[in-house]
Amino acid sequence: MGRPGYVTVPILTVLAAIGYVYYTTVFLAIPAWLGLTTAAGGANAAAFTALAAACVATYAVAVSRDPGRVPASFVPDVEDAESPIHEIKRKVLASLSPSVRTMEHYRSLGRRRGVL
Repeated sequence: MGRPGYVTVPILTVLAAIGYVYYTTVFLAIPAWLGLTTAAGGANAAAFTALAAACVATYAVAVSRDPGRVPASFVPDVEDAESPIHEIKRKVLASLSPSVRTMEHYRSLGRRRGVL
């Protein structure tokens, strides 16, 4: 069973942005720069049209496909010393002010003792 077909505001916003860039490039910038009737202008317009079509096609695939789910059996291994969770905590605590680090230290001591 597939997802229901609907169009949301973010999808319309992305399509409007692509349309705006396409229109301003192909119908305003290229004619003023090279002219659409010249070989260089036509080649630029064709190349940009192909690029815009590829953008719309890949965006449509990204929006319409189901990315899947995290398996129910997945649990991160927090005991592993090489786990990225520990590295993230280290980086976050290193960027905090000294008073916050001290508070986190005492909080972890309280957790170990069963106080908190």
